[in-house]
Amino acid sequence: LLLRMGEGSLAPHLEAVLAEHPGVVIGSYPDLGAKEHFQVKVTLEADEAAIVTAAIEALVSRLPAERILLRRDP
Repeated sequence: LLLRMGEGSLAPHLEAVLAEHPGVVIGSYPDLGAKEHFQVKVTLEADEAAIVTAAIEALVSRLPAERILLRRDP
């Protein structure tokens, strides 16, 4: 996921998804030079694609649609 929001406001959503989907590993990578493009790249990994898809759905459902710039499902 490429998001237009800061890590500080994103962190509670990531923590909630981790609590709901314990088999998922989340990576959060800020783009500190972001001005008009994404601010944070978020990766989600798990042993099974279905687990990743469920975690992506959970995260996306928590975020304002206008903050999601790119979404790629497994």
